[in-house]
Amino acid sequence: MADYKQALPTGYELDKYRLLSVLGFGGFGITYLAENLTLGHRVAIKEYLPNEFAMREARTIHPKSPEEAENFAWGLEKFKEEARTLTRFRHPNLVRVSDYFEANNTAYIVMDYEDGESLNEILRRKSTLTEDQLKRVVLPIADGLRQVHAAGYLHRDIKPGNIYVRLEDETPVLLDFGAARQDIGNRTRSMLSVASAGYSPMEQYESDGNQGPWTDIYSLSAVCYKAITGDDPPEATRRESQLLRDMPDPLPSLLEMDLPGYSRNFLQAVEAGLEVIEKRRPQSVEEWLELMPGERVEPPTDEPAPALDARAVKQDAGTERRSPAVSPAAPSSPFPQWLWLPGLAVLTSIAGIAYFWPTTSTPRDDELGLRPPQAIAGAGNAARAGDAPESRPSPRIAGLGDAILVVETTPPGVEVLLDGETIGSTPLRRADLLAGFYDLSLRHPAYETAVLPGQDLVDNRVLRISRTLQRGVGALTLLVDPLNAWVELDGVRMVDRTPVTLEDLPAGELMLTLGAEEHRTEVVTVTVPKDGIGVFEHELEPVAYGTLALDLEPPDANVEFPALALDYSPDMRLQEGVYQLVVSREGFVASSLTVAVAGDTRRQVALVRQAEAFTVAVTPPGAEVDFVGRADEYREGMLLPPGEYRLRIASAGYQPLEVTVPHGAEPTIAEFTLERELLAFGVTVSPANADVEFLDIDETYRPGMELPPGEYRLRFAAEGYAAREVTLIHESGSPQASVELARELPAPGARFRDCPECPELVALDAGEFRMGCMNPECSEDELPVRTVTVAERFALGRHEVTIAEFRRFADAMGYQTAAERLSQRGCRTLELLERQQWEFTPGRNWRDLEYPVEDAQPVVCVNWFDVQAYLEWLSASTGEAYRLPSEAEWEFAARAGAPTPYFFGSDEELLCDYANVADQTELPEGFAWGSPADCDDGHIFPAPAASFLPNAFGLHDMHGNVWEWVQDCWNGNYLQAPQDAGARLDGDCDQRAIRGGSWATSAALNRTANRGSNPSLEGGAFLGFRVARSLVP
Repeated sequence: MADYKQALPTGYELDKYRLLSVLGFGGFGITYLAENLTLGHRVAIKEYLPNEFAMREARTIHPKSPEEAENFAWGLEKFKEEARTLTRFRHPNLVRVSDYFEANNTAYIVMDYEDGESLNEILRRKSTLTEDQLKRVVLPIADGLRQVHAAGYLHRDIKPGNIYVRLEDETPVLLDFGAARQDIGNRTRSMLSVASAGYSPMEQYESDGNQGPWTDIYSLSAVCYKAITGDDPPEATRRESQLLRDMPDPLPSLLEMDLPGYSRNFLQAVEAGLEVIEKRRPQSVEEWLELMPGERVEPPTDEPAPALDARAVKQDAGTERRSPAVSPAAPSSPFPQWLWLPGLAVLTSIAGIAYFWPTTSTPRDDELGLRPPQAIAGAGNAARAGDAPESRPSPRIAGLGDAILVVETTPPGVEVLLDGETIGSTPLRRADLLAGFYDLSLRHPAYETAVLPGQDLVDNRVLRISRTLQRGVGALTLLVDPLNAWVELDGVRMVDRTPVTLEDLPAGELMLTLGAEEHRTEVVTVTVPKDGIGVFEHELEPVAYGTLALDLEPPDANVEFPALALDYSPDMRLQEGVYQLVVSREGFVASSLTVAVAGDTRRQVALVRQAEAFTVAVTPPGAEVDFVGRADEYREGMLLPPGEYRLRIASAGYQPLEVTVPHGAEPTIAEFTLERELLAFGVTVSPANADVEFLDIDETYRPGMELPPGEYRLRFAAEGYAAREVTLIHESGSPQASVELARELPAPGARFRDCPECPELVALDAGEFRMGCMNPECSEDELPVRTVTVAERFALGRHEVTIAEFRRFADAMGYQTAAERLSQRGCRTLELLERQQWEFTPGRNWRDLEYPVEDAQPVVCVNWFDVQAYLEWLSASTGEAYRLPSEAEWEFAARAGAPTPYFFGSDEELLCDYANVADQTELPEGFAWGSPADCDDGHIFPAPAASFLPNAFGLHDMHGNVWEWVQDCWNGNYLQAPQDAGARLDGDCDQRAIRGGSWATSAALNRTANRGSNPSLEGGAFLGFRVARSLVP
C-alpha cells in the first residue's frame, strides 16, 4: 500500500471489504481500492480522516486533542450526511455511492470503481480541446448538476482533477463532492484547504459566502476556460482584489482571443459563468445553457438522463420495430477515443438504457490523431484479454455490423446472450454488432436469468443497459459431526441441531458458522446450487474440558469472570485454557488472578481485609489529595487496609505538601494546613524610572519580591507620562507583566525635567516665522530673509547647560574634554588681567578658568564633539533623544514671535535687563570693550544661568552670557537653505554655527539674527550650549 503513514495496511478488512491499495489521500481523508468479500467486485472506499484535527492510533481514528474533539465529531456527522445524500443520486455522470458504514471511530463511503482518466491528465497530454470535444464533457456534467441542485445540494469542488472519463465508453463522471469539506472549512476557518485555486469562486473563500448553483457554474466555467486556453484561470481572490482597486481583471477575455472553431455564444456563456460577483452569473444550469443555443438540458424525468451526447434519445418501450440499418461508412465506435488513456479512477456505474450517436461531421478517432496507439490497436472486433473461451461472440451476430451495445450488471461477470447466442460477459461493450431486434438474456449461475425481449440495435448508436439481477435460491443439506451442532448465517442462528436441510438460501457461495458444545466453532464456505439441493459434510474439532474449584477466604467471597458470561460454582466444568478471575467481598481488597484450567484444577484465594475509613482534612477546602506510588484515587472516607500512605496535597496558590500518614484498624482523619505559595513578582515598566505603587496591599514594590498568587492593583507614574492603574494576575508560570506609560506632552510654555537633575526644559509649540536680518543694516550671512515652518513641537533648555549639570556627566562617565586631554594647549580665553586677547591658554578648561568658577554658571571650553558626548549620555540616562537645536529652531525660540532686532524690541538701553554683554560694567585698568552697550549689566564674565529676564517663551540668556553651539554646519548665507526647521548639514562641517552672542560681544553682535561660527574641534571661554529634544507622543 502507498507509503502514506496514516493509511490502513493492505489486506485489512473493513465491514465486508478487504483493502487492496491506496488510491489517493488529502487533507480530509484517504481513498482505498477494496474488494467486496461477498460479491468479489472492486470498489473505492473513502475514509473520513481530517488531518487538521485527527490522527490514527492502533487502527482507530482519534481527535488530536480534547479541544479538537468537537470539530472532529461535527465533521464526522457532516461526512455521514454527505454520504446519505449522495446515495440518493442516480445519474450516469455523477459518482455513484452504494453504501456507507462506521468503523474505527470514523465513517466510510463506498463508491463504484472503474477504469478511466481524469480530465486533468487529458489536458496535460492534449493541452486544449475543441468545442465539440469540450461539450461532450461539460454538458453531461451540467445535466448531473441539475439533479444535484434540484435536491438542494452543491458539489463545491468542480475542477479538471474531479472529472473522469470512463475507459469503456468515454462518458464523463463527476467525482469527489466537496460539501462536507466546505462545511468543515467554514467551521475551522481553514478556507484555503477547501478552495481550489482558479476554480473556486470568491464566495467559497468566505465562511459566510452566498453559495448556490451559481457557485458550481463558476467552477464548471473555469474548467471550460482551462480546456479552451490550456491555462488555469487566476484565483478569484486576486481577481476581486484587482477589481476593487479599479484595475483590469487578470482573467484574459475569451472573446478577445484568437480561438478558431469556438462559437461566440459558447465563449460568452463561459465568460458569464466566470463573473466574480455571483449575482451577475447565471443563477441555474438552465440559465447557463440558455446562453448556448441548442444546448438546453431538459427538466428532470423518471428516466435517467443521457450520459454524453446531447442529442441522445431514450428507448421508448412502444417504439416501432425497425429493420437493421447497415452503414459501412459510419465510424466503428460512436464515442471517439480522443479522451482515453489507461488509468485508474473512482467512477460511477452507468444506470438506465439509452441510445447515443456521434456528430456526423466528427472524423474517425484515428484520423484525428488524438487517440493513443494502444487504444487504436485491436479496436472493434478484438476480444478483451481475459475473456473466457465460451464468451467469444457468435459470428452470426458479432463482428459484422456497427451497432453498439453496452451492458453493466450487478453482479459483474454475467453472461450476455442475444437470441440465445453468447456475445460476452459484463461489463460488456461491443461496437461490431449487426443491427436488428434481439431478445437479450443475462445469465449467471447464482442469479435468476433476466430476459429483455425486443432490444433494438441500430447502427452507430449505443444501446445502454444497466440491470441488477435477482439472486437465485437453493437448498443445502448439512451433515455435521457431532449431530447437535448449531448453524449461523450472517450472525443469525438458523438451526440448533444437525443434520438439517436449509431451504431458500441465496445461491452461490455462502459463509456459515458451525458450532457445538465441547467443539471448536468454525466458519466454513459452502456452495448453494440455484434451484437445487447441495450437500455439505463437516466434522468439528473436539475441545478438552477440565474442572475448577476455588478454596475461598472468606468462603462467601464473590467470583466473577470479567470477559465471559459465566457464573462460578465449585467444581464447575470449563473448556481447558486460561481464565481471568476477580474475587471480591465487601470489607476486603478485591483480587484479580489468572488461572490455567487443565484437568481438575484447584486454587486457594485469601482476600486481605480492608481497614476502616481514611479521611484527609485540608485547609484550604477543595485541595487535591493524591496517593504517591499507588494507582488508587483518593476519596473521602475510603476503606484502606492498615499501613502507611504517602500523600501529595496541592491547591492553587499554596505550596504543595508531601506527607506520610499512618493508618490502622481505626478510622483515620488526618488534618493539614497548606502554606500560601510565594512567587517572584516583577513588572517591566516603560519608562524604566517610573514609580510603582500597590493600591490594594500594604507593601512597597520591589522587583522580584515574593507574593502569594492572586490579583494585584498597581499604579504606575513617571514625570512626563500619564499615570496608569493596572490589575495584574500573579500566578505560577505566568510571564512577567509589561506596562508601558503613554507620554504626557507638556503644554506650550510648560517647564519640566526628564529626571530630577536633568536640565530644565520649556515646551514650545510648532509655528512659522521670518528668519534672518530684517533691519536696514545686515551682514551678508544673515540674508536672504525667508519664511521657515517649525512643523513639530519641541522643547529647549530654559537656559544654557550649567557647570554643575555638565559635571554630573563628566564624573559619571570619567569623561575629559578636549581642553583637558590636550592640557598643553588648553582652552581659548581672554585673560583680562594679563594679555587681554583671545588665545589658547595651557591648562585652561571648564574646571579652571580666569574667573572664579561657580556651579550655576554656563559650562564653557567644550567643543562641538564634547557636547555630542554629553547629549548621548543624557539620552541614554533618560530614554529621551536629546540633541542640539538647529539654527532655525534656535532663532524661532529666541525671537519668541518678535521681528525686532532683540526679542524685547529695538532699544539697546534695555539690553542689560535681558542679557550679559560687553557694557559699561567697570573693567580692569587698561582694558575697555569696543562698542560697549550703553548700560551696566553688573557682570564682567559669564553670569549664573537665568540671571536676566526671559523672553516671551520663558527662555533666559537667548541674548549674551555665552555663545551657544547649534547642530548646523556653517554656510555663509541662507541661499538654498531649507524651508523647514531642520539642521543644515551641508557646507563646511569642520565649523559649526554658533548663536546668541556672549559676555564679551557688543550689542550689535547680540542681535537675534546675528550668526557666528567656530571650529568644531575648538572650545572657548565665550562658548557653551543648551539642549533640545522633540516632543512626540
